[in-house]
Amino acid sequence: MEHEENYNQDQENEIAKIHADIDIERERERVIIQLADLFYQQLKNLSVGESISHFKSHIIKNNIAPSSVEMQLKNMISVFESTEEYEKCHKILKIKKELFDDKF
Repeated sequence: MEHEENYNQDQENEIAKIHADIDIERERERVIIQLADLFYQQLKNLSVGESISHFKSHIIKNNIAPSSVEMQLKNMISVFESTEEYEKCHKILKIKKELFDDKF
């Protein structure tokens, strides 16, 4: 009887852990989408050319590795694809392509 109670408690604990993990993942996804949107708002009113100039200046001024910026842009593209925001995705993709095809 005691073994059965321990087994049931272990099952309940495991189920609670799974639910907590799901909640954490949902919150992580929400924050990632929120950050991508926040970052996009900074570029929203800039042309692609102005955005590229902004990135180049930011990379040089703050001594940021271009690979970090490229990874950030790739992540934003993934976010906007997953949320089906194709206009945002297209603009970021264009910025990424032109920025990294034209090496500084």
